[in-house]
Amino acid sequence: MSAETYFKMGYAYSKKRDYEEAIKLFKKANAIDPNDEKTIFYLGHAYSEIGNFHLAIKYYKRAIEIKPDYGEVYYNMSIAYAKLTSYDEAFKCFEVGVELNPSLKDVFEILLFKMYDEAVDTYTKLVKVNPLDASSYFYLGKVYLYKKKYESAIESFKKVIQLNPESADAFFMLGVAYYNLKSFDEAKRNLAQADEMGHANALLFLKEKGISE
Repeated sequence: MSAETYFKMGYAYSKKRDYEEAIKLFKKANAIDPNDEKTIFYLGHAYSEIGNFHLAIKYYKRAIEIKPDYGEVYYNMSIAYAKLTSYDEAFKCFEVGVELNPSLKDVFEILLFKMYDEAVDTYTKLVKVNPLDASSYFYLGKVYLYKKKYESAIESFKKVIQLNPESADAFFMLGVAYYNLKSFDEAKRNLAQADEMGHANALLFLKEKGISE
């Protein structure tokens, strides 16, 4: 049988939510035509549906390698990363997906707001369990920044700096949060510190926003 025939059979099983059988057929299609991005995408989707999010992401990435502007893949990959609580990666996929396919913006935003709430809940629990976990405070701050809760973001980034004074990323994000609150002196001070510590984007941000002087 042809790759297309195996794909159609796999798709039919997928629609019936028989993902194990769908995976077998999609793999047969993929073996015949290893560069068909549609088959690879649906393989990723099937693995995601059975809870194997790591393998789903592997196939989603492969689909993007073949077709970099495959916006729908980024939506599904956002979900997979969120299920693994890799919210930073999930948000990145969201941003790229919307840029590639603006027609999915409303669907993406529904997912995004759900992810924000899940992410805040997850990172809040993590810092309660381990109050010395600077990375959890950092990601919590980024989520607050995405949610435009700038004061909460500042509090989180300050905690990161308290735990890890050498974090140029924390100083940078703290500066960005202050900028969004229009606290330009504090923004400039923290961004300058980030630049001094070698952050690649701090000086560019200062210049672009006109606060470098």
